[in-house]
Amino acid sequence: MSDKALLSPGHQRDGAGAGFIRAAKQYGGIVGGLVALVLLFSLLNGSFFTANNLTNIVLQVSIIAITAYGMTYVLLLGDIDLSVGATIALVGTFAALGLSFGVPFLLVLPMAIVAALLLGCINGALTE
Repeated sequence: MSDKALLSPGHQRDGAGAGFIRAAKQYGGIVGGLVALVLLFSLLNGSFFTANNLTNIVLQVSIIAITAYGMTYVLLLGDIDLSVGATIALVGTFAALGLSFGVPFLLVLPMAIVAALLLGCINGALTE
């Protein structure tokens, strides 16, 4: 049986450039907007496109990116959990208070993980 017989009607075999064109159509607006914003902020502020500022942006976005990655699975399973942001804020405040009272970091880290686990268990028990 030939490969053409296995393709569904209306489905054509993509060439090497067809995948790129499809991706450009789907994500071109987002990438174009990002490029436009980077150019605008670089022109408005000379220190925007420095290594120090780009590192700061990546560090700030990393927490949101990790949370969004985890929430993807929750949404794919058909559930919606809006308390994740509140849990992150409360555990972050708990950890910051512990550090401000002089608790060592190596003790604050497991305490924050346990606090997040307890908050998640309480939230799960209340919403089930």
